[in-house]
Amino acid sequence: MGQAVETIPKSASVAVLTGAGISVPSGLAPFRGPGGMWNDIDIEEYVTAEAFQRNRDKVIGFLHDMRKVAREAAPNGAHLALARAEAVREDNARFDIITQNIDGLHARAGSRRVHEIHGSLEVERCEACGTLAAPGETGCPCGGRRRPHVVLFGEMLPEDAVRATQVALQGCDYFVAVGTSGFVWPAAGFVLEARSVGARCINVNVEGSGNDAFHEELIGPAEEILPSLFGVR
Repeated sequence: MGQAVETIPKSASVAVLTGAGISVPSGLAPFRGPGGMWNDIDIEEYVTAEAFQRNRDKVIGFLHDMRKVAREAAPNGAHLALARAEAVREDNARFDIITQNIDGLHARAGSRRVHEIHGSLEVERCEACGTLAAPGETGCPCGGRRRPHVVLFGEMLPEDAVRATQVALQGCDYFVAVGTSGFVWPAAGFVLEARSVGARCINVNVEGSGNDAFHEELIGPAEEILPSLFGVR
């Protein structure tokens, strides 16, 4: 990787923000930039609240296709390094993953404290009562229809994930962003909030973000940098 990496102490509480870039080595497309998913589809037709109202079946069909692709992918070395980093935390040190991704790869890698701020393809939500269930279960007992628990453009973020994210940011000693520039809101506010409580903020990405809210940027593949950063080789 061509740069020295100072290891984060296992006694430190850490909040990690992950974006689409962490899942690219698993074979999943990023959302934006070269090869980005949003470059090839009409967002207004497939992933907005308005599209869901106009053509529910079309949007759900698209999300089901995304679920199939995600299930064919496997967690990569970056996902696994984060799971190991959580497992070796010392007593009273928190390790929270705040992810913008909906692919479920953090849970499959073994991470336990994951806050999915955009929902998950591996969860379904009743449109009537909001009850969550695993995919494939029949209709909700209340009689409502189920849909993938994914936040479409124009929809609110899950309240439980937002609350958990705030707790993680307020209590972290280090804030590490992986596979994201940190410029897009609401994630753009996370690094600022972490800085406000005195956390050291580090960005790990394959290219520089130019985001001066971070104290430090580590440029290179996350699957190579994270094991050294967290001392979990």
